[in-house]
Amino acid sequence: MKPTLVPEKLLPCTLLAGLLHALKTLYPPSLMVHVGAGRGQGDLHTWQSWGLENVWLIDADDKRLAWANDRASTDEWRVIASTLAGQAALANYHLASSPDEDSLVPPEQLRRLWPNLRSRHTEARQTQTLDQVMSDALGDWAEDSPLGWLMVDCLPALELLMGSVQTLTRMQLVCVRVAQLGLTSDDDGLDQAAVTRYLAPLGFVPIAHVQGNHPDVGHAIYTRDFAQERLKLIADNATLATALDELTIQRAIEAQAKFEALMQCDVEVQAKAEALAQRDIEVKAKIQARSYRDELVKEKLALTAALDEHATRVTELQDTLASLQSQHDRVANDKLKLAAENQELTSIRAQLSIQRNREAQDKLDALAQRDALAEEKSALTAARDEQAQLAADRQTALAAIQAQRDELAEEKTNLIAVNTELTSARAQLNAQRDAEANAKSEAYSQRDALAEEKSALTAARDEQAQLAADRQTALAAIQAQRDELAEEKTN
Repeated sequence: MKPTLVPEKLLPCTLLAGLLHALKTLYPPSLMVHVGAGRGQGDLHTWQSWGLENVWLIDADDKRLAWANDRASTDEWRVIASTLAGQAALANYHLASSPDEDSLVPPEQLRRLWPNLRSRHTEARQTQTLDQVMSDALGDWAEDSPLGWLMVDCLPALELLMGSVQTLTRMQLVCVRVAQLGLTSDDDGLDQAAVTRYLAPLGFVPIAHVQGNHPDVGHAIYTRDFAQERLKLIADNATLATALDELTIQRAIEAQAKFEALMQCDVEVQAKAEALAQRDIEVKAKIQARSYRDELVKEKLALTAALDEHATRVTELQDTLASLQSQHDRVANDKLKLAAENQELTSIRAQLSIQRNREAQDKLDALAQRDALAEEKSALTAARDEQAQLAADRQTALAAIQAQRDELAEEKTNLIAVNTELTSARAQLNAQRDAEANAKSEAYSQRDALAEEKSALTAARDEQAQLAADRQTALAAIQAQRDELAEEKTN
């Protein structure tokens, strides 16, 4: 709170304002909560000259709070337009012919005080409690150091206080507006007695009542009863000390019992720990046995799979060997056929050679005969020339010679025919010889191909034989391992 020097001429001149100014010295406020602040005028607003920084101004009509907006922008003042009640709900808010009496109280209920007061309008409003409005700030104020003031300048004060329980714990002075209507049923929540009954259990005592312009309307001032609270605190401390001693003894007894129970539990826990250790050993042994069994099962499955794969590959090899054997048999048959054909070709070649020799001999004989005939023809020609002059003498000899010449001509024709036949035979023999040469070349080529194929088949057969022998050895080893595993499993 800022220290403020108030000039003498500005000192409050009314009873209520002077009383509040005096109470400020006894109960200096660090917080001012003014509900029903209105237009900022009246005796209750004497606190504005105190230089307070933490101020909450609350009114149901935001237009009436316009005066405080400038201060709120510069100081730590909070200006809130809200309709307060004992609980959050919809309630009828009455606008009276006198704006200062706008409230939750129907104007008709206040006509005993102001007969000309009437209702201008009634509207439904959502109400709040003061604790709800100040919920953000309540946690910042220490509950054990109540230094705030609460001004309630509206009716009904009691209903508003019922929604301010948490706020009141932070207050050291409460000033409320009260009214005495004179009717018990209508005074509930308006008169000072009802407010006093409500505030007494909360630690507040009435210290003053100041009448307003109307004798039945005024302001009641309550302060926190620190002496009573101090006595209550002393009694509470004594009670707490006794309870603390009893609680200490009880806790010592409970601690001893817990210690004995813990000792017994330690013995039981030790026994259980030993049992658990033994069980852990057994469980580990079982786990190891199961792990070993699982490894054997996995190994068995792997060996079975390998055996199945090997059987499959042996079957494939057997099929391959059968196919190769079949091909080998076909090659052997083809080889026998080629040998028979080769032998037949050799026989044909021998026959052709004999026939060719014979034809050559016949050709030589025909040539010899031709040469002899040529020589004889030459001799006959000479004799004919010699005997031409002796035509007459040798007419008979000429006829004989003519006959011989005819025979020679016939023989010559025959020799020509023979020569033609020999030429034809020679052509046929040449054709046969070429055909035999081609057949022989093809036979040699087939023989070479068969020899190479035989070599490849022999190498493949040797390789397959070696592979079958290796597979047989591996199969025997796998069979031995499977027998050993079966024997270990049986044991």
